[in-house]
Amino acid sequence: QNVKRSDKFHMTKSLNHLLAKSLLFKKGQMAIVIVLVSLLFILIMIPVIEMFVERETKWSLADKRKTTAFHLAEAGLDRAVWKLNEKETYWNDAAKGTIFVGYNNDKTYTDIKGGSYQIQISSVNGKTQVKITSTGKDSSNNEFRAIEAFYEVSAPVAAIQAPTLQFNSSFKAFWGPVMSLTDISLNSSADELFPRKFARTSITSSSSYGDRDNNASPANTDCREYWAYNDATCGSSGVPDMPLVDINWYRTQSQIAPNLYYDTPPATETFSNLQDNAPKIRFFEGNATFTGTTHFRGWIIAMGKVTFNASGYDNATYGSYTVSASSIPAEAWKEHQKNVFDKGTNPGGGCTSGCNGGGIGKVDDDNYDNDSEAEADDCCIDQYPGDGGYHVVESFNFKTGCIAHNKLAGHSGEPVAFRGLVYSGDVMDMNSSTVIHGIIVAPGGFKGTSSGIVFYDPFAEVELVNDNFTRTYWKEIIPTPF
Repeated sequence: QNVKRSDKFHMTKSLNHLLAKSLLFKKGQMAIVIVLVSLLFILIMIPVIEMFVERETKWSLADKRKTTAFHLAEAGLDRAVWKLNEKETYWNDAAKGTIFVGYNNDKTYTDIKGGSYQIQISSVNGKTQVKITSTGKDSSNNEFRAIEAFYEVSAPVAAIQAPTLQFNSSFKAFWGPVMSLTDISLNSSADELFPRKFARTSITSSSSYGDRDNNASPANTDCREYWAYNDATCGSSGVPDMPLVDINWYRTQSQIAPNLYYDTPPATETFSNLQDNAPKIRFFEGNATFTGTTHFRGWIIAMGKVTFNASGYDNATYGSYTVSASSIPAEAWKEHQKNVFDKGTNPGGGCTSGCNGGGIGKVDDDNYDNDSEAEADDCCIDQYPGDGGYHVVESFNFKTGCIAHNKLAGHSGEPVAFRGLVYSGDVMDMNSSTVIHGIIVAPGGFKGTSSGIVFYDPFAEVELVNDNFTRTYWKEIIPTPF
């Protein structure tokens, strides 16, 4: 029995040993399998990782090149702005469409490390805006970026612009809006539903139409005739700052014949029956007063007060001239969105409705089938000076009216006393039957009385200080390779 027990013990021990070796062998096999699988995974992933690294490198390089091209385009904008500031007259030249050598995509600049760029300076509206387009190219010649930016100055955009406006008696303005940095006061027959009125504070009236708005709380516009408290809705961006007329430029030019310079004393220069149809700069260090039967043209720049108490000179080459439709603001109809001056005449030819509106002093009731009340410009003609139909203007003579119809349509028929720009450093006083065709910029304020009339001329040339232009808009555009 003892022997048998010993054999059993040894047999069991041997079996356990064999089982242990078997388990170790299996564990070794599993480890080998895991190692082989891991090596296989690594072998598979190495090309994938290399591909991603290569792509990431390419993407990073492409981004760097794109960024470089964009910075080069920005450098082009900076260079163009520097050019416009280089000389006093360059802004006005650019606004009028002058082509600058090197700034018409005709030169490639390489002064910035990493690539090159081209620039184009162009006019937008011939007066107040300039567009700059700059295209950058990185040194690989593969990446292009382009930027388009608009710059503008605070130029005259109204028939009259002043810190305060006061209209009395039967004073009128046609073809353009009026703008005030503070209030507008309408009195007597000067209180009409035309033109458009823009003010940074109140617009009040002592007449039948009543105050437009004397409460700063919105809403401050009717979206047609008035915008009070600097309302910037319904197509308005608010009242701009006063245009910076280049006084020093005019002062210098006025001392070059045939222009005229008037120093002080006397404090006031007075002119009676001034008749001159050749445009001239007339610069006054003091005040300027004009009376009698008058017609002259050009630029009045007065550091003091400008006073007009003059009738126009009735002569075809002087005050009774004709302006073509292209010289009348195409959007003159916008001044008559609530009230046209006269009912006008149905021209036929597809204009099937009756002629609405007309009637100074009528109340707008928004009923276009009601001919007795004041309504907006429609398909009829001669509802305001130069009206050629629905949102259309036509040639107009200041003495006889529309060329095609001989209708004055709200104008008195008084010839023009002055054509051009009036700048009045002190309060400008315009009275009697004076008619001005042009632009009035009056930093001292403006008062219109009696039967005076201003016809807005957006084409009147105004030299502006060129270092106050600002960028109003920019965007990236599709580049044109060079």
